[in-house]
Amino acid sequence: MKILIYDNNPNDLSKLCDMLQSIPTDFIIDKVSHYQDGFEFFSKYEYDMVFIDFADDIGKKLLAFILEIKPKQKVVIMSEISGCSDVHSCENCKEKYNKQRVLKPIAQNELLKIVVKEENCSQYCDDDLMIDLALIGKRLNTLVFDKEKFTFKKVGYNYHKNMSEIIQLTYDLSEKDIQYELTDDGISILR
Repeated sequence: MKILIYDNNPNDLSKLCDMLQSIPTDFIIDKVSHYQDGFEFFSKYEYDMVFIDFADDIGKKLLAFILEIKPKQKVVIMSEISGCSDVHSCENCKEKYNKQRVLKPIAQNELLKIVVKEENCSQYCDDDLMIDLALIGKRLNTLVFDKEKFTFKKVGYNYHKNMSEIIQLTYDLSEKDIQYELTDDGISILR
């Protein structure tokens, strides 16, 4: 998952990056603390998610730029106050712009909900299962865990490595009592 983070507070930026790195998912994180850097990174790269500290004018300006270029970009607005970042309601932000708001300091379980699972989705109701699957997935090279489809899919085409990892994966899943089904292109987790 590729993430862009804007925060002009180095301590908050470092803490958020450390928390993200502790989550058992692979992240590529670009960190910026100036508008021009955020503008250049967002113009050059695609991001799965953008975190923006909304406490200053730079954050507000960067958010406006991002939503102008890509209105459906998933944006997490961070702030120490609970007021909405838009003139409309927070529900409007979620529906129209794919934005959500979190209060600083962000709790680890809240961050987990944001980046690893979608809230109000029954297939992700078990945090421990999601963490187990993500940890297992981090050890794989030719299979990747697709949390939306709840499957481990082949990404490499080396037959021997694929088979070796599938065998290891079935062992790891069995050890954790996670039910699965073999498919043509990987392994589906049964719920």
